[in-house]
Amino acid sequence: MSEHRRNGLIIWNSVPTIQKLYAGRHRLRVICELPDNNTDWYFENKDNLLAEFGTLSEAPFSDDPAIPDEGQTWPNQRLVRHEVTYFPPDPTPKLSFEYEELTDQYVESESEKIDYDLNGLRRVTRTLIAIEGTEYNKDVGVDSIEHTALGYGTETLYLASVSEQAKDDNESGFTLIKEVWLQPGVIRESTRTESGGLVSKSITTWYDEPSISGGAVESVVKDNVEGFNVWTASVKERLDGQPITDGVAQEYEGYFDFQYPGVASAFVKTGSFPGITARFCGVAQSPPITTPIPATVTVKYFTGTTPPALQEDLWAPSNWAQLDATWINVEDQPRSKVEGIRGYRVGPTSLLTLTSTSSSIAAPFNEFVPAGNTAVISLAGGPENPEGNTYVINEPRAEFAFSDEDGTEYFRWVEVIATIPAGGPSVPI
Repeated sequence: MSEHRRNGLIIWNSVPTIQKLYAGRHRLRVICELPDNNTDWYFENKDNLLAEFGTLSEAPFSDDPAIPDEGQTWPNQRLVRHEVTYFPPDPTPKLSFEYEELTDQYVESESEKIDYDLNGLRRVTRTLIAIEGTEYNKDVGVDSIEHTALGYGTETLYLASVSEQAKDDNESGFTLIKEVWLQPGVIRESTRTESGGLVSKSITTWYDEPSISGGAVESVVKDNVEGFNVWTASVKERLDGQPITDGVAQEYEGYFDFQYPGVASAFVKTGSFPGITARFCGVAQSPPITTPIPATVTVKYFTGTTPPALQEDLWAPSNWAQLDATWINVEDQPRSKVEGIRGYRVGPTSLLTLTSTSSSIAAPFNEFVPAGNTAVISLAGGPENPEGNTYVINEPRAEFAFSDEDGTEYFRWVEVIATIPAGGPSVPI
């Protein structure tokens, strides 16, 4: 057509420019010559000069009689950009009309973009275009598509966000919408290692609530982000991936103080005097020794009120060596000595019985026993010799660790286990 939109506008160079767009759409640009460069028409005639955005390419400016159609027109071409322009050095103004093929159905205006930047989830971004004011009726978090990406197979994606794109200052007549479609799954996960063989995880998912197995869920927070559901779960798990209350959660080696009990043993020492032998007797003591020994630390967790059974016997002596001695002194008075020896076990000689004669006198605790009388020194009680045996050497206590979202309390149980090496007090004389 040689004229465009009203009498007096002549298409420059006789034909418009035509551009093929994505998905089979087209864009037309029509440059028209103005009859002269007289500035009288700039404002007074603006309604006859500049058309409304969104009008069809064949529509007239106003209700004036339409320009006779001199040929076929492109269907659904609507005005989206419009301006008076110049092409130097030509001083005559030109009127530029730019049309795009638009309908009241949203279609993709460009090739979709696919990425896996969000923790490996497939994300598809689509840009849609339609006539300005066209109703958009998809729901975020509800509508879905079956999407096939080259080399990656088919995934169900859900609408994650919708936004209307801004237009440039010199364009209108259309609505441009950006859709983001996202594969359900974990969009963010962070892990922090804690003491006691546990890890604390924060797992954020969209569309589906996190699926947790083998751990304890401390909390789940549900948010609504731009219309779709996002869950963030705080989870406690074992470092080795096993259920939290299933056996030993952590084990490591270290050195811990251990107190070897002292050794108490009866003894006899002979002293010679003119014509007589004195047998001095009593209890010799090697004092306790505290020293670091190698041990294994095990950490367990339990719920309820009953802690785990100890893996070894607990080293916690409930009684110590006790002395019980009787004799008669030179004044024919009965004597006795009964006392506990705290911190001691019984040595190799636990019983000593000595009878005085005219030439060999018993002397318990430095007191002489007359001839014909007997002194008895007895040691009993106390723990066994720990050397070579394996014990829990600490006092295990249940310590609160955390509670899950259901209110179940988890407790930590720590045992220090050692096979006691040689190195305790030597046997006294």
